[in-house]
Amino acid sequence: MMSCRRTGLEDLLQKYFLLITGQHPTETFDLPILHRCLSHIMKNAKALCKKQIPKHYTLAMHIFGLLACCSSLKEMDEVLSSSTVLFCSPCSGANVAKHYNNLHLLMQQRGTLELDDKNVAAEEYKHDVGNIPIMEHFRTTINSAPLDLDGDPNIYYTPEFIGSLAKYFLPHAVLWSGLMLGDLGRHGTSPAYQNLSKVYSKVKQSKEQNFTEDNRTQGIMEKSQWDLKQIRLQRKRFSRLDDFVRIYQKMHDALLLEYGDMERCRKKSFPVEEEVWRKKKKVKGLYVSPLLLDLSLKKEDTKERTTQRTNDDSSQATCNFREHQQDDTKERSTQRTDDDSSRATFDFTEHQQDDTKDCTTQRTNDAASRLSALWKQKDTVVVVSVVPSQFRKDLLVRHTDLLSLRPHNWLTGEVIECFLHHTVNQLHLEKTIYVMNFYSATAVLYADRTTVRKHSLSEVNFANYKAIVSFVSFEKTHWKFLYINATENIVYLLDPLSNPAEEADSKAAAQKFREYFKIRTICHLMREWADIKFEGAVMDHPLQQDGSSCGVIVIKMAKAVIEAFPKLPKMEFGTTLKEMAQERTALALEILQASDSVRQL
Repeated sequence: MMSCRRTGLEDLLQKYFLLITGQHPTETFDLPILHRCLSHIMKNAKALCKKQIPKHYTLAMHIFGLLACCSSLKEMDEVLSSSTVLFCSPCSGANVAKHYNNLHLLMQQRGTLELDDKNVAAEEYKHDVGNIPIMEHFRTTINSAPLDLDGDPNIYYTPEFIGSLAKYFLPHAVLWSGLMLGDLGRHGTSPAYQNLSKVYSKVKQSKEQNFTEDNRTQGIMEKSQWDLKQIRLQRKRFSRLDDFVRIYQKMHDALLLEYGDMERCRKKSFPVEEEVWRKKKKVKGLYVSPLLLDLSLKKEDTKERTTQRTNDDSSQATCNFREHQQDDTKERSTQRTDDDSSRATFDFTEHQQDDTKDCTTQRTNDAASRLSALWKQKDTVVVVSVVPSQFRKDLLVRHTDLLSLRPHNWLTGEVIECFLHHTVNQLHLEKTIYVMNFYSATAVLYADRTTVRKHSLSEVNFANYKAIVSFVSFEKTHWKFLYINATENIVYLLDPLSNPAEEADSKAAAQKFREYFKIRTICHLMREWADIKFEGAVMDHPLQQDGSSCGVIVIKMAKAVIEAFPKLPKMEFGTTLKEMAQERTALALEILQASDSVRQL
């Protein structure tokens, strides 16, 4: 409507301000009266109050209701001034109590509006409307509020709430309050306003016009717009008029057929008893109705704060006295207890080491006996260990995963990933080295771009890490170790088997990860590591000598890399059949001993 009348929003708001301040120049009124849906405004107000003033959310929402019910600029100034005193005064004095009682009285006296904001979504409104007169008027009202600067702390002190209110809502208050509703002749006494009252009286008596006196939303229009967007246009956006006509005609024909079927069914009578449901009472317009809650003025409990301060001082004095007393006692007895103390310390340390050694041995024996019993049983999905991960969630090791550590078995990815997290946590590198899930790493190297987007890890900020360790599944039959050093811009893809193309595979992996971080930039606007030009490289490592220990060697590689980080490790470990069998047993015992308490199981 505004584009058809060649009128901008700033110009329209300025003319509205002249009208509500009694400065309308002519007797003819040729401006469109625009009014925004109050349900959407209150939805946005709820989001603002929950963010800015959660402790006094109900009070703030009732103040929004007061502003929406204002029918004159004087009433709105009164509410805004009292709200400024309440929320911008750092101290609670006579002015805070006075203006709070004023707001409380206005809440009890206001009229009732029907409002339903349960089924509407918050909208983004234009709030940068320039330096318009109404904004200057509200700034003057806020700056002239008599704030309390002496007294007890004000628990309602939230100046950012008034700032957000002035920035996002007040510039277009004439569009969502009652200032432009009803008889506009009430805003002035000139002949122009008398003419507006006559026009209003004439239109009000007409049955063909829908001239509202309050800001009630027409539900039929809300439902009509929803029906048009969601059903007839199928939630699509069109850039061509012929596409719009085609889709609209198609859905219109379908709705006509459905309506015809429904009419035919109505003409038939079926002996069906109607089930009676209990009617639910819906609460509408809570914040734009007379106040029913007890919103009494709250003050900070100064007695409790004084008691706490006294206790703190008393505790500090007692602590200082004990420190001086201990120092005097220590000086008097130092010479007497030197020899006895050294002898007792030696004996205690010796006994402590023996106790620790016995406890460790007992724990190892228990884990070994438990492991022997678990390996003899048939595989189940029972959780046998809970290992803390690098992140919030713990890793569950099930019985079937533990059985993969038996000799001549192919390790599952869950077991390998569990050891990587355990090693990183043991060395306190959880904030330096990121352990990437092997599903994501495999998708980056071998899947298509559509699948890679699903593994873009939008919740991870790689700028917080210096390296990545992971492993990938090659053709679902072989594990390879993946190591990315972001500091040196190098990617290693190490194959436990002898592979002449290992360097070429590392270069291909580097190219894949360069593309991966560019995809993250496109999908999530996250640029960390996107400008790094990764290169592929190789490092010396022992080779696999059987057909099933690739997972064990990947764990040994990862452990060596993590322990030596940021330097390159010297990988020296045996890979014979006997050594791999011993290593499998050691890894299984480690995963059982690394488990959290039984309560987490």
